[in-house]
Amino acid sequence: MARKPLFIVFEGIDGCGKSTQAEMLVEFFGKAGRPARLIHFPNYTSPTGRQIAKHLRGEDKASPARMAVLYAKDKYEGAPEIRKLLSSGFNVVVDRYTASNCAYQSARIKGTAAQKDAFIEWVLRLEALLPQPDVTFIIDVRPAVAFQKNLEKRGRKYLNNKADVYEKDVAFQKEVRKQYLSYARICKAKGAVVINAMAGKKMASKEAVASKVLSSLYNALLTAKPARPKGK
Repeated sequence: MARKPLFIVFEGIDGCGKSTQAEMLVEFFGKAGRPARLIHFPNYTSPTGRQIAKHLRGEDKASPARMAVLYAKDKYEGAPEIRKLLSSGFNVVVDRYTASNCAYQSARIKGTAAQKDAFIEWVLRLEALLPQPDVTFIIDVRPAVAFQKNLEKRGRKYLNNKADVYEKDVAFQKEVRKQYLSYARICKAKGAVVINAMAGKKMASKEAVASKVLSSLYNALLTAKPARPKGK
């Protein structure tokens, strides 16, 4: 019997190392003889992605709700590629997906924890018809440590040599981390898994984190429900 292709998502605050872990998992799949593809969101080359980039450059002060809709639209535009790859037998690894939208935009809400949870639930409904991942890994690190890593990042084309408005504020990153943990609590039954990527006061090595990811992936798949939710 052919093995079902997997849809795995990596999430976390800026500078947490999620992109590295996504790349390492794709490499692991390849060495195991299982074809895999890596997809990044947002897609900054599309019209929707360019609107998002304007916001990240600080040129568009859009509300959390408006940005949530744009981020969702970006993923709906990329959904056909995910479905095609899965139906063709490819494992799909995604760098940022629904959890990013939930965490970052709810972190911008000025309100109570209950109001932020309600916003997360709204985003989940907004993105309910997207392909749903088997597992969402949240790479959890201390924001102050990740912030130092962000300072080392070199110019990214979508920013036009400007600073990402989300990355330059460590207080905001602390709130985003809190909201990622809220997402994990709300979506635990949907495959959300928090990976502690700290080793004392420093970030753990990428190899140590990858080992935790593989162990958690194995455990998650052992207890997974056989059918992928609607929107597959």
